[in-house]
Amino acid sequence: MPLAVQPSDAASTQDEALMPTAGDGLDLGSELTEFSGQLALFPLPSTVLLPRTILPLHVFEPRYRRMLDDVMAGDGLIGVILLKPGEQGQTFQQPPLHSIGGLGKVMDVTRLPDGRSNLILLGLSRFEVREEIEVDRPYRLARVDLLQDGAVSPGCPALKRFRSLIGAIPDSLLRDVRNLFHGMAIKEQPGAMVDLVMDSLALSASELQEILSTVDVAERAELAVKILLHRLQTTPQNQPARDWLPGPNLN
Repeated sequence: MPLAVQPSDAASTQDEALMPTAGDGLDLGSELTEFSGQLALFPLPSTVLLPRTILPLHVFEPRYRRMLDDVMAGDGLIGVILLKPGEQGQTFQQPPLHSIGGLGKVMDVTRLPDGRSNLILLGLSRFEVREEIEVDRPYRLARVDLLQDGAVSPGCPALKRFRSLIGAIPDSLLRDVRNLFHGMAIKEQPGAMVDLVMDSLALSASELQEILSTVDVAERAELAVKILLHRLQTTPQNQPARDWLPGPNLN
C-alpha cells in the first residue's frame, strides 16, 4: 500500500527565514476558537505531530490532494495520526489508527505542476478521535475532542529531573536543535517544553506517540525521563555535558 503522504524535505529547500518555527510566539489557542470538532485525518505509518512543532509533508496521492483542496477551502486544519504497529503493510481500506493524534494548521502550501504539493504544518493541539464519520469523500473524517495540558506544580520532581538531563543530550541524539532551544525558552508551559525537547531528538515514532498520548504533564515528564535515560544509556556520548545550557531553574 503506497504512502498517501510522505514527510518531506521541502523545508530544507525553502528560505528558512520564511519558515514558521516553534518559537514564533503564536497564540495556538486563537487558531482553534472556531474549530468545529470535525477533522480530516492524515494517517501516517511513522510520523507524529506534537503541539508547537513544524512538520513538512509531501502530498501526492489523489485522495489526499482532494483532502488538501477541501482543507484549504475551509479552516486549514488537518489531523496527523499514526497507524497502529503492524498495519502499515496491510491492504485495509480503513487501517486501524491510534486514538490520539496531532492537530496541525497548514502554514504554507507549494503546488507543483503535476498536482502534487509540499506543505508545512504547525502543530496546535493533541486530539482524541471520538468517532469516524461516514462521508462520501475519498479520505477519512472524524469527530474529535481537543486535549489541552493541565496545570502542574512548578516543583514537580519529574520536571526537575527532566530539565537536569537536557545538558547531557549528545549531538548524536539530536534531530532538530532549534526545537531543543525553543523548548528550553518556554518558561510558563512545562508541557510544551517536554514536547519540544523530545521532538528535537532522534526518537522512534512509537516513542513520540507515547509522549503525544500522555496528556497529564507530570506523567509526560516522567515518561520523557524514562525514554531519555534509556537513550542516554544506549547512545554513544563523545562530548562533554553542555554547561552553557539553562539548568533546573529554567522555570
